[in-house]
Amino acid sequence: MLNTTGTDSKNHPKMGDSYAQLRLGYYFTKGIYVKRSQKVAFYFYEQAAHNGNSEAQLNVALCFIKGLGIYKNKRNAVLYLKEASNNGNPKAQYIYGICLMR
Repeated sequence: MLNTTGTDSKNHPKMGDSYAQLRLGYYFTKGIYVKRSQKVAFYFYEQAAHNGNSEAQLNVALCFIKGLGIYKNKRNAVLYLKEASNNGNPKAQYIYGICLMR
């Protein structure tokens, strides 16, 4: 389905395309095409994470660990790491395993 701008609405970040949301989060993290903003990056990573994207779930966890765009919160970080691990993300599985050993 095409919207009025001529783009496919299924691939629009606000329509729930987790890959598009993940890309926007990355763009805001690095300042590519947009002004760098950790808060906005976190917003898009979180949206993608809620849509089941394991890479975004890992990024949200790392934001909580480092306090990027959101306050530091180890409990929430571990929850997102667990979710990303359960969704098969190998980096998240490694970090989550380290957390479980501590």
